[in-house]
Amino acid sequence: MALGCKSARTSSPDDLGSVTESVRRAAMAQGTVTPAAQAIGKIALVNTPLRYVILDFGTTRLPRSGTRFAIYRATEKVGQIRTSSEASGTNVAADIILGELQVGDEVRAE
Repeated sequence: MALGCKSARTSSPDDLGSVTESVRRAAMAQGTVTPAAQAIGKIALVNTPLRYVILDFGTTRLPRSGTRFAIYRATEKVGQIRTSSEASGTNVAADIILGELQVGDEVRAE
């Protein structure tokens, strides 16, 4: 006795190739398609006079010391930071390299 699902239609590699090709053609017809960088953290605290921020990475693994990140407010890049070795729980300190940052700004990979 054989177990399994029976489907009225099966896919072949040729079917998948034609789907991939049609997606590629549609993307080219509309211009370049680039996936948006996902936010991996947020700014939790800003100390403007000392030019540092505290980042909250939530469930994301903390980055290594010296890692550079772009900072975004909505869709606009507003700054750049470099992480330090100071970390506690889900938070890490970072030096402000460029920009005027605010609490809630998103941390994204460059």
